[in-house]
Amino acid sequence: MPRRPPWFWLLLLAASALAVGGWLLFWYQCDDAYIAFRYISNRRAGWGYVWNPPPFTPVEGYTSFLWIVLLDGLWSLTGLDPTVTATWVDLGFSLLRLGLVAEAVRRLPLPEAHEGLRPGLVGLSLLGCVTNTTWLAWTSSGLETSMYDALLIGWVFWAVFGSRGAAWPVVGTLLVSLITLTRPDGLLFLVATPVIVAAERLRSGWRRTDALALLPFALPVAHLLWRHATYGFWLPNTYYAKHVRPWPEAGFTYLAVFLLEYTWWIWLVVLGVLGWRHREDARRLEAWWAHAPTWLALGALVAHAAYYVVRVGGDHFEYRIWLHWVEVAWVIWPWAVVRVAASRRAVLALSATALVGTWWITWPDWIQMRQVETKQRIPKLQLDVAPLFPPPLSWYASLHDLAERWLCRHTTRISHQSHRMFRLHHQKNFPEREASLSVAGPELWTEEAELTRRYPVIALGSVGIASWNMPYVAILDRMGLNDRVIARNPVPEDQFRWMAHDRRPPPGYIACYRPNIRWGPGRFEVKPRTEPLSADDIRACEEAWMKMALDGTLPPGKG
Repeated sequence: MPRRPPWFWLLLLAASALAVGGWLLFWYQCDDAYIAFRYISNRRAGWGYVWNPPPFTPVEGYTSFLWIVLLDGLWSLTGLDPTVTATWVDLGFSLLRLGLVAEAVRRLPLPEAHEGLRPGLVGLSLLGCVTNTTWLAWTSSGLETSMYDALLIGWVFWAVFGSRGAAWPVVGTLLVSLITLTRPDGLLFLVATPVIVAAERLRSGWRRTDALALLPFALPVAHLLWRHATYGFWLPNTYYAKHVRPWPEAGFTYLAVFLLEYTWWIWLVVLGVLGWRHREDARRLEAWWAHAPTWLALGALVAHAAYYVVRVGGDHFEYRIWLHWVEVAWVIWPWAVVRVAASRRAVLALSATALVGTWWITWPDWIQMRQVETKQRIPKLQLDVAPLFPPPLSWYASLHDLAERWLCRHTTRISHQSHRMFRLHHQKNFPEREASLSVAGPELWTEEAELTRRYPVIALGSVGIASWNMPYVAILDRMGLNDRVIARNPVPEDQFRWMAHDRRPPPGYIACYRPNIRWGPGRFEVKPRTEPLSADDIRACEEAWMKMALDGTLPPGKG
């Protein structure tokens, strides 16, 4: 490839400035991010990556091993805890993703007649990302989403644009190994990577150094063995807590709102027209084989999306699982539109329509949700956008609102703005971290602690901020994300479904640990128990209830 021209760097710099502005405007720290922060805090206390201190059994209630290791390392190097560093790291990975999008569009093969449009197309794709409200939402959050997305987009870039030299297979397997360490979703791409390498090498010829590509796979294998040795299971506890049964009804509704909200269906129309025009080429196997790594990588992305639609039912968060499709879409668009549009004017008209289509619902919706926050009202999960538009447009927005209301009733596709407001309001209900440490500190986990106050326990339904603010209190997670027993408690067939929040404690389970924390705004107290709770009592509770969980004899919790 020729050297990057000055216009490339100017466009990337302008887009990065817009991204930083959007990061400041959309900044929030998700309540769930504090769960990962608690695991890091416990590791620094000498207990390892555990939810509750010993004698409680370790549980893996996070799905982001590499993320917590990174934040843990930054805490050690800088002295700054994750509540400070996490969103800065999110921003850094977001800027990296912009660079990958710009470079991908710069490398796209364009018809010679449209080569002069390349600077404009790079600018269009960058603008499409930095003005997308979902993209901006995940420039912060404190979760691993931005890091995972950067690695995944890097993997797609590797498959589509990477040099096919001797180091190419090793780079791919290293990237996919890091993806897998960041989120379990990476297992799908881990399987796809050797297939991509084999397809390319069958076409171009094998090299002696290709065997080295197996070395990075030692990382996820070692982590898998460590997970089982540490936590006792091959999958994170969150998998058992969230995955109840297939939920395609929610998944297809989630997909429909995603397509309606950003009018992604325009992309599908353009691709459909392109496919029809080249239907003869599509029937030729050699046309597919020549670009096998590209099609296999895109196929893995589609399979990943289909899994969440059919099996999981979408996601609790605002398109977190499909953030990468924003960037993929804005790389596909320039490639497709110049092959469909006959003139530059048509390219510009279609591109402007596509860009505005990603704004017209999302930005008015964001503005009205932001107004709710500034009025300091109790946060609402969803506000209709149809009333904001005249009749010619309101019918479309009404379809979006109808599907979105259904999702929000089932705690699915909850917007980042709702999570932002939830944290702001919820934070007022718990004592600050320093205040709780003065009442419930590490001394309550020693043999010298007062018997009736030893091992402070609380049971909560929302554990994020509380888990960070009360580091030396054992927290029983009523939703089961950080509890091995509740994560396996059966959900009755007739129970109303809540995405990632279906599980409930079995009757009698919470009482076994004798919770003794009284809390509230400006109020935090460890109540002495009438009957002390010993380490043997905790182990006995865990053993008895976990046996029932594994035997399938737990009494269902009430929804």
